[in-house]
Amino acid sequence: GVGSCISDTITDTLNIQIDGLPEVNAGTNATICDNEPYLLFDALVSNQDSVLWTTNGSGHFDDSTLVNATYYPDENDAGQYITLTLIAYGTSSCNNSTAESDLLLFVNHSPDPDFTYSDGSPIEGFVQFTDLSSGGWSNITSWQWDFGDNANSNLQHPSHIYQFVDSCYNVQLIVTNENNCSDTIQDSVCVYSELEVDFTYNDTCFGNPITFTGEVVQPSNAIVNTWFWDFGDGNQQNGNPVTHIYENPGSYLVTLIAYDNNGNPSPSAYYLVEVYPLPEPGFSWNQVVGDPDLSVEFSGLVSQGSVSLWEWDFDNNGTIDDTGQNPEWPFITPGSYLVTLYVTDINGCTSEITQTVIVLPLIVSSFEVIDDQSMCTKHIIQFADNSVYSDQIEIWEWNFGDGSTEIHYSYQDIVTHAYSSTGSYDVCLIVKMTANQGMISDTSCQTIEIFQSPIADYYYSDICIGATTVFTDTSNSNNIPINSWYWNFDNGDIDTIQNPQYLYDSAGIYNVELIVENEIGCQDTVEKPVRVFALPAISFTYENPCVQQTTIFTDSSYADGGEITNWNWVITDQGLNINLSGESVNYLFDSTGVYPVNLTVVDEHGCTNSFSSEIEINTTPFSDFSMIKNYDGIQGQVKFENHSTGAVEYLWDFEWDDEYNSVEENPVYSYASDGDYTIELIAYNSDYCTDTIRKSYKMRFVSLFVPNAFSPEDPDPVVSRFLPSGVGLKEYSIEVFDTWGTLIWSSDKITIDGQPAGPGWDGTYKGKIMPTGVYVWKAYAEFIDGTIWKGSDIGDGKEPHTQGSVMLIR
Repeated sequence: GVGSCISDTITDTLNIQIDGLPEVNAGTNATICDNEPYLLFDALVSNQDSVLWTTNGSGHFDDSTLVNATYYPDENDAGQYITLTLIAYGTSSCNNSTAESDLLLFVNHSPDPDFTYSDGSPIEGFVQFTDLSSGGWSNITSWQWDFGDNANSNLQHPSHIYQFVDSCYNVQLIVTNENNCSDTIQDSVCVYSELEVDFTYNDTCFGNPITFTGEVVQPSNAIVNTWFWDFGDGNQQNGNPVTHIYENPGSYLVTLIAYDNNGNPSPSAYYLVEVYPLPEPGFSWNQVVGDPDLSVEFSGLVSQGSVSLWEWDFDNNGTIDDTGQNPEWPFITPGSYLVTLYVTDINGCTSEITQTVIVLPLIVSSFEVIDDQSMCTKHIIQFADNSVYSDQIEIWEWNFGDGSTEIHYSYQDIVTHAYSSTGSYDVCLIVKMTANQGMISDTSCQTIEIFQSPIADYYYSDICIGATTVFTDTSNSNNIPINSWYWNFDNGDIDTIQNPQYLYDSAGIYNVELIVENEIGCQDTVEKPVRVFALPAISFTYENPCVQQTTIFTDSSYADGGEITNWNWVITDQGLNINLSGESVNYLFDSTGVYPVNLTVVDEHGCTNSFSSEIEINTTPFSDFSMIKNYDGIQGQVKFENHSTGAVEYLWDFEWDDEYNSVEENPVYSYASDGDYTIELIAYNSDYCTDTIRKSYKMRFVSLFVPNAFSPEDPDPVVSRFLPSGVGLKEYSIEVFDTWGTLIWSSDKITIDGQPAGPGWDGTYKGKIMPTGVYVWKAYAEFIDGTIWKGSDIGDGKEPHTQGSVMLIR
């Protein structure tokens, strides 16, 4: 069928609250002072669930969750802008949204109030106030004073007279700076009548502090600002109470001056203070010798002061062991002890001294004689030290009873001594050790008997190797027969007979020992160096073994520990023995050949040795030469022609001055000056045999030169005269002709040294001046070496001429 519908309407109401977002306004910017809180009076917020103030400043809020909170600035905020931020937090339905607002505060510096005052005026109750305030980065513009007695002032440095003294007033100062910031200080100002003080103290011992206490005598309510003390020793101090330590004992005038809070001084209070010197203790001690309790005697002393009490602590345990001045204390056990002495003088001053006391064990001297079977003179007797506590003993003094003593500073288990004479001797050993400030010792003695020893001695002679040494006993028995001899020859061999003979197989020095012993067992020993000389070491040398020349023989031998004193040479020549003597001898051999030579030497010890050798006598060369003078036409140059035979080397001395000039066979040598020379030629053969020849050579330089022009008017005298020059002339002549053949000037004069004599031709003839022109000359000369002048070389390439021309120049 057809359905049908039923309709109906339902209506409901829903209330929806729409919340707004939070809104915030922090307020207006402001300027404040750093000492004043700031109320955020105009801050506004809406639609907030809560608020919170924050800042970048150093101050704080009284409650940062209040909208109108109060901000308290910090001194670090002064002089800068700070930001205050107000944060508003929305409801949760608005997704906790927030809103912020900032406000700027500029924080000014506040002034810093301060003042001081002084009541030092002679007017009672008068007080001068002095402002000490600072403006806080700006100047102070006003001062408001309240003097505490209903009086006021707006001056910066006011003064005020109080009607009532010995009272205190609350004074207040308010200062304001240019930023209109203010601050207040309040202080109590007391006004007194004149101040009077005194002080108490106690006399004391040197080194202890003294306490000085000042007291106000009047007024009772006075306030003392400064207590000034002068201790009378150059030191001063402020304060109350004060303590002081004096550097030296003595009497000191101590003065006190007090200053009230206005700087007014009191009259001086003073007392004479006594600082007592400390007693200066000391003590000495000495260990009681031989006391088994190891007791030590002590002696107390002081260098100043009178002692009323002596107190001793012997074992450093803090307990007083004795109260006498000079006690004796048994330590029982050896060791090191710290001993303290306390002394108290009549002033009650106490001092102490501590010293280290070494308590030593008992020492006992003891010794014994070792090998007492040989108690003989000159015998080494041994004494063994057996003293008790030898490790503690410091000094050992031995007295051997014969005037001899020994002192040792370290332990010697054995000491020795030899007696030179027989008899009884008291031997004593004294041992000592340091006992604190003194020495302790012990002594032991023994008597010994010393018997006579023989005196060993022997005779011998130094000998040459190969000879027997004879030893002869010369010992002194000292009236007790010797019955034993013991010889040690220092090479491993011995003998026991009285007078032995011994042959050494090598040279040297031997320390031969002889020990003799008598019938009672006393011995003596002697040792002597015995010398066995070696034979001389012989040899010789010779020089110039050349026939018909002197051969030199020289001894080169040397002796053992001495000198060669005798030489004997035997040269066998043609079957004959030629005897020569001397350290060096010469001999001339007439023929070549081989010759035996024997040398025998004797040294200062009488030791003899011989040596023979054969020497060969060699041939000698023949030396000769000739001279070619003016060699190659050069005056003074000489060529030497060598005519020597049998020679291989040559040595020339051209001036015989021991300076050899050439080793050439045919040398050339130039002489630089006239002279008489000796030329020496030494010719050597292969055996170094020589022959020498010397020849004389007379050297004279010769020459003659004729000039080819002259000028009589020239100032030079050499040029103004016509005069030949030359040397070595024996005879000489020159003639000058004119072109007609007329002889107009001539000369044959020579000087003593062989030169043409002046003055020469002056260009005149019979007093008449000759004209300029060419003139002919002719000359002749013979030289001192016998040669004839061959003429002058005029440079035309032709042979020199004995005639020529000369130009006279006017």
